[in-house]
Amino acid sequence: MRTPHKPILFLWIALISLLNFTSVAQPVDTSAWLYSPTTGMMQRITRGGVLADSFALPMPDTTFDALPNTVVASPNGLTLAYVARATSAVNKNWC
Repeated sequence: MRTPHKPILFLWIALISLLNFTSVAQPVDTSAWLYSPTTGMMQRITRGGVLADSFALPMPDTTFDALPNTVVASPNGLTLAYVARATSAVNKNWC
């Protein structure tokens, strides 16, 4: 005797399989940030080599006068982090 649960189980497995195979991949919008420590300019270049955005890093206030050596971009590229420096500041090494 055949149980009615087997055809229903088979239909659910088939439906779930179809849903997995019909998903549409989203296009990836990749870009890279370029930084020039001599000028403080940030440039975002797209995958095709097109300049998408360009600006100079702002200094927090007038006590900071030296551009950072490095800038870090967040994984999604929307947030940038850097450390401003003051050339008149005295560096201290703590032992």
